[in-house]
Amino acid sequence: RIDGDTLALTNEEGRLVRGVTRGDGIRGENVTSNVRVIRTIPASLSGPAPARMEIRGEIYLPRSVFLKMNDEREQAGLPLFANPRNAAAGALRTLDSRAVARRGLSAYTYQIVMPAGAEPPVTSHAAALRQLAAWGAPVEPHWETCEGFDALVTFCQRWRDERRALEFETDGVVIKLD
Repeated sequence: RIDGDTLALTNEEGRLVRGVTRGDGIRGENVTSNVRVIRTIPASLSGPAPARMEIRGEIYLPRSVFLKMNDEREQAGLPLFANPRNAAAGALRTLDSRAVARRGLSAYTYQIVMPAGAEPPVTSHAAALRQLAAWGAPVEPHWETCEGFDALVTFCQRWRDERRALEFETDGVVIKLD
């Protein structure tokens, strides 16, 4: 699980029309203008897409950017950011999109949500990740489909240590039934 700020991206006819934070779980904050300057989030999806859908993902601040930012803040005598997640969340809510663009935020997507009654474009989580990637949406590349409990345990054990080498903070592995 990427330790960042959850984001819901509304797409109409394959075009990004709105970006909203998770907020309190019911009502989020509209951050569309800031989402548009995050280079990893496409303004338009590649290929045919549903008329309307929401793509959910996570905005994060890469570790290398966070360390550089805090080094610059320390040299300038400014208070340091506590962690990349807080720095990413704060940047996303900044009123100046140019400042957001300079922050170096990145994103990964992981879920397709259709309006009530609409037919989903895919029927499994693995297929959703492949579809998101095909549309040009960023998908974290280290996911796997594990066949059986032993394969799942092996995957989790491997990432217990390897997660520290990732370019983003993580607070564990997400397990989904496909």
